[in-house]
Amino acid sequence: MVKVDLAKTYTVEEYLTLEAKSESRHEFYSGKIFEMPGNTILHNQICINLWMNFRNQLPRDAYSIGTETVKVKIKGENIFLYPDVFICKIIAYPETTIVINDPVLIAEVMSDSSRRYDCTDKFIQYRKIDSLIYYLMIEPEKQVVFFYEKTADGDWIAKTYTENEEVVKFPLLNATIGIGDIYCM
Repeated sequence: MVKVDLAKTYTVEEYLTLEAKSESRHEFYSGKIFEMPGNTILHNQICINLWMNFRNQLPRDAYSIGTETVKVKIKGENIFLYPDVFICKIIAYPETTIVINDPVLIAEVMSDSSRRYDCTDKFIQYRKIDSLIYYLMIEPEKQVVFFYEKTADGDWIAKTYTENEEVVKFPLLNATIGIGDIYCM
């Protein structure tokens, strides 16, 4: 078991070495390491629902869909974050890749401990990713989905969904997801 000193400042190389040996996940933010909390059954089920929905709609030879065990590197920053679900175009990533740079969609399932972080700091960092077009923030315990879509001129448009029959559309992926499908158990 690897002991991580959360008060220490680490280099990127030290972080990646520690993270490869660690039993728990940690995000890296300019030298500081932050332990990721464990997830609930509800959190996990929402992630599975998202993954399955996108896997059923997206061509397997065009898109890769990942979950919270692969890191996203923020362009131009020494920041590594773990999104709950992400989609990226398939490029020449080796099967052993643990860090991606170019997601087109990121989804975060919020919790009491992560809500503020997901809505502010993470979103600020994620917006630095040129390829990112869609960002979802999902409340697990009440049916609320915050959807952000980047426009052609780089602005972000926000929509909120709360009703079972509402559908979130991802035109550039040619995909959709019903709010009821996100929350089905």
